[in-house]
Amino acid sequence: SYDPNNKLVNQPKNLNPNAQEVLQYVINFQNEGNYPALDVVVTDPISENLDLSTFRLVGAKHGVAASVNESNRTVTFSFNNIYLQPKDTDEEGSMGYVVYSIKELPGLPVDSEIENTAYIYFDFNPAIVTNTTLNQNKVLSVTEMNQEMITMYPNPASTSIHFEGATVEGLQVLDLAGKVVLDVKQVIANSVEVSSLANGIYQAIVSTQKGISQQKMVIRK
Repeated sequence: SYDPNNKLVNQPKNLNPNAQEVLQYVINFQNEGNYPALDVVVTDPISENLDLSTFRLVGAKHGVAASVNESNRTVTFSFNNIYLQPKDTDEEGSMGYVVYSIKELPGLPVDSEIENTAYIYFDFNPAIVTNTTLNQNKVLSVTEMNQEMITMYPNPASTSIHFEGATVEGLQVLDLAGKVVLDVKQVIANSVEVSSLANGIYQAIVSTQKGISQQKMVIRK
């Protein structure tokens, strides 16, 4: 099953050790409880191999306050009075996300790793721990060095999806049988309406000037 409380990173596992990469993270969360969540707090300890001074809040589904504790290298995202509905009551109203970017430290040695895990608190409940993302500085092939990194969020999505990291020109969405269920020839403002798609897992083929990339897309309403 697909865990709606997760953390995604736009860079591949292997990073170019000769470049100071910008990593963009998306933290998705969903209230799977029985009652609305008045407040949601997400804490994110930042890897020692990331430059904390370059942290930048990119966006969020709901109003959020972000704070950085330099002493313990933890970023806290506070969704106060969010009143997040239970999934069984309101699927769309039960979901949220936050997006931020941060640079790795310059001059990291080959094989150095960047791991990150987020902790999601719904009111006074124990933390829900996300998956751990992993990036590692490796010697890359020419193909990997020229690859464009695109973040697609929210994922799962219900009404629309947005792209960061490149200007998206077109989008094809295929179901698990390989049938094209959505074909957008011209993407406007890096956003696509997906409300016509049924719940399920799809393959998204994203087109830019530099080529195409493929990502898994989940629709949940």
